[in-house]
Amino acid sequence: MVTDSIYAGVGTAASRIAPSTGGERMGRVILPTDTHMHTRFSADSMAPVHVMAETAIAKGLAYICFTDHIDYDLNDPVDHLIFELPLEEYFTRMKAAQAAYAGRIHIGIGVELGMQTHVCGRNEETAKNWPFDYVIASMHLVKGMDPYYENIWKAYSQEEVYRSYFEETLENVRLFENFDCLGHLDYASRYGVAYAKKYGLEQIYKPERYMELIDEILKVLIRKDKALECNSGNLKTGSDMTNPGVKVLKRYLELGGEMICIGADAHKPEHIAYGYDRVLEILQAAGVGEITYFQGRKPKCFPIR
Repeated sequence: MVTDSIYAGVGTAASRIAPSTGGERMGRVILPTDTHMHTRFSADSMAPVHVMAETAIAKGLAYICFTDHIDYDLNDPVDHLIFELPLEEYFTRMKAAQAAYAGRIHIGIGVELGMQTHVCGRNEETAKNWPFDYVIASMHLVKGMDPYYENIWKAYSQEEVYRSYFEETLENVRLFENFDCLGHLDYASRYGVAYAKKYGLEQIYKPERYMELIDEILKVLIRKDKALECNSGNLKTGSDMTNPGVKVLKRYLELGGEMICIGADAHKPEHIAYGYDRVLEILQAAGVGEITYFQGRKPKCFPIR
């Protein structure tokens, strides 16, 4: 893997960061990337590309990657959203942003592909046929339903949802080849924990409860030379842990994994680099020594200590 300076050719933005976002230590930005964010090209975001870029610059980031959603055949029974990208328009707009912000911030063009076994072929073709810098593979569905909505938590027990979620994740990462990083591994817990709290239920999610499945997922990633994401979106729910947290990140390293990517899953500009002070603590507690990001589907890294 190439160790590279992402500050090269970037102006003063790389040396400053708003105090509330975290990430500043000893006068320099320690976590200068956010490689998971969404814009108006995603059905669940209204954020203009230029506003996201300007906000990232104001927060002192040196490299960002837009990763708008493609979730083929996602049935959204509540909001009826369609998660597919007009890819020609997307690349035209993102390349224009790269040119407009050259010298101020590096911008990657990525995608977040939603995994389901029956759309694996379409995902493979999309990743193959378009010149992305970075491809995130994510699970947004379990038993055909998004844990973001309460219907699945009312239809099944927490145990059934979590176990099925990890089983389906394992099945999909075994099948899917053309991606760079697995996004928010325990995404279901982001909403399951909140649901249990809302209705006064016992909250059962602990990663060690499902570690036999998580281990198998991590082993597949390592065998395929894929990265694991540390996603701070969970912190917006009031949790003090990322998706996944310390135990899973540490286990990935113990099993031989080497590539950890970071992203805040921002759908609004104010959520870019969200909770990065806490992210830094979690990474250090897990023993992560460097962060990976991708350009042209090639991994690069920078040290965090």
